[in-house]
Amino acid sequence: MNKEALSRLIVSARDKESKALNFSNKDLIELPEELFELENLEKLDLRRNNLEIIPEEISNLTNLKELYLSRNKINSLPAEISKLKNLKVLYLAGNRLTRLPMELFDLSSLNELYLSDNELTDLSPEIARMGSLTELNLSGNELKTLPGEISELESLRVLYLSGNKSITLESKFFNLPNLEELYLTENSLETLPSAIGKLKNLHELYLSGNKLSVIPSEIGELSQLQLLYLSTNRLKDLPRSLFNLSTLQVLYIAGNKLEKLSSDISKLKSLQVLDLSGNNLKNIPAEIGELINLRGLSLSYNQISSMPPELFNLSDLQLLYLANNKLTTISSEFKKLSNFLELNLSGNQIEEIPRELGSLNKLQELNLGSNNISNIPCDIGKLSNLKWLNLSDNKIAELPVEVYKLPKIRCIDLTYNDINKLPQDFETYSKKVFLGVNK
Repeated sequence: MNKEALSRLIVSARDKESKALNFSNKDLIELPEELFELENLEKLDLRRNNLEIIPEEISNLTNLKELYLSRNKINSLPAEISKLKNLKVLYLAGNRLTRLPMELFDLSSLNELYLSDNELTDLSPEIARMGSLTELNLSGNELKTLPGEISELESLRVLYLSGNKSITLESKFFNLPNLEELYLTENSLETLPSAIGKLKNLHELYLSGNKLSVIPSEIGELSQLQLLYLSTNRLKDLPRSLFNLSTLQVLYIAGNKLEKLSSDISKLKSLQVLDLSGNNLKNIPAEIGELINLRGLSLSYNQISSMPPELFNLSDLQLLYLANNKLTTISSEFKKLSNFLELNLSGNQIEEIPRELGSLNKLQELNLGSNNISNIPCDIGKLSNLKWLNLSDNKIAELPVEVYKLPKIRCIDLTYNDINKLPQDFETYSKKVFLGVNK
């Protein structure tokens, strides 16, 4: 944006006594002096520009409550920023900051401080002076430790520390009494201190993408936990105490080395989403049928050859992913899962589709690709809400005309089959059907 256009906007804001000004995505290299005369401003958005310097005159905007400076090229902050005593929200993500001025910590009224994706190597103990902080984002930096004083932030509810590569967490760090969300993904953590159990108010815990081989038993003391992400670690087993988390609603353990799932899984009565994909599971315990609130279950990329009959007691289940296992049959009991929206059975060794599958009238996506299926029952044509059907890489010679006529179907993938016969009015459906390579 050229200077004249910028000046006109500032003049207009001054005349209208505007309290908010948005200069994001304007390719700004520097800030005009007139901007700092807008003393009524309460919100200033300067995100996604090319600013390298924030002038000390920023201190003139004493009524400012929200300041957004993310995605610029800022490598330092003026000490005068401490004069913005009314500031509640400060976003500095995606800049080039290597250190923070001590004066920044004078902003005792600040509620949200976002410093993610910078180049910070340490955090000053002075952070304790920001007693009003409720959200602190330090993800994507180069922090190796955190000062023990961070535990003095009693108002802190959300803390982001993901992507710091090799951060070490001291026990004192876990003395945050009101913390509700903790993000620790992609930090190369090899151990999780037993002090994790002190975070009694924690609702969400994100630990994916680390090197954890053991979860401490104290995790069972997080009595308020609702979301737990443990994917892409090195876990071979889960502590029994984990199954005491009666409030847990979402559990992700994908991409680990689990060989067995404990029957204690039945204790997680509040569980709605369970992801166990990418492990070494051969069997699923019958007790999984007791998870009456389960809506989504992912078991793809394991070594499962059969499912327990109790699975079909999960009448509220909407999503089931069983891709790339060793299944050879599909149970007719699937008809009991009447709330199904998505079913993925691709990459198995299935030869036959039971006609009962056609009773799943809420089903929207059905993936049966990469199996050994030769015949599709015409009952599949009863899936009145089906939008996407993948039958690729099978041995199908002919598809029942009822399937082509499904009222809501958008895509039928028949590539890599033995299709040798099409309905006479195929042109009517051709835009929805992918034939690709066939005989």
